[in-house]
Amino acid sequence: MLNFNTLSSTILSSEKISMRTMLLLFTLLFNVHAMAQEAVMDIVFDLDWTLLYPLKDKPNSKFSRVIEASDELYRIADGTEDILLRLHEMPNVRISFYSGGNTPRNIEALKKIQLANGQNAFDIAYKILNVSDLAPISNDESLPFTQRFKKDLTRINSDISRVILVDDSKNFVLPEQYRHQLWLGKTYNYYESFNEVPGIKDNYDPPNLKEWMRERNKLYSVYEAILEVYVKKELPNAIEYLPKELPFSGPCNLHFH
Repeated sequence: MLNFNTLSSTILSSEKISMRTMLLLFTLLFNVHAMAQEAVMDIVFDLDWTLLYPLKDKPNSKFSRVIEASDELYRIADGTEDILLRLHEMPNVRISFYSGGNTPRNIEALKKIQLANGQNAFDIAYKILNVSDLAPISNDESLPFTQRFKKDLTRINSDISRVILVDDSKNFVLPEQYRHQLWLGKTYNYYESFNEVPGIKDNYDPPNLKEWMRERNKLYSVYEAILEVYVKKELPNAIEYLPKELPFSGPCNLHFH
């Protein structure tokens, strides 16, 4: 592939090109070159409890947006398709997925998340990483999985200055990458309506209507948080504008009704 300097020399050496055409070509090349130099943002999404709710039982007829992958059922989180498409259409944004699940399950699930433009989540992925891409940091099997293994964001981009991981597991990245994770905060089981939440709750049931609504709106809040960084992405410290967890104090103009 010819680079900017090579193309420029080619234009200058041409004897048959008009001055006006030459100026137009230089303008085009300059703009393309400038766009290539703009900062790229890598947005990385976890899957389970972030974009997908694992379902214990076969849902009743009231449940919507349920998919099956590797013989397991999942409910797609509210806003998933909308937010992925919005981010995909933003200049200089790449979307990846980094899950502790296995490759066949991850790919099957992503292919079933259909976007409004006719593509699916698999189609727009820059990278899809799975359990084999986790970095082992401890052999102590008494520790929880997320303390024995971590996600290494350099596997998305060796320059992690503009890499953001959205995950429900706190600090599921290498310690030196903590600032690059947007933690969703406390996450809960999926319920189609708050009236379905059992009276006797466990730790994964939303304790009140406010928390149930926050769970349903979490990806819209993620989108607003990412925008805070995106508008400042040319700054060397752009990641400092990323909230450490949700909810955050920024506005949320999009939400689940």
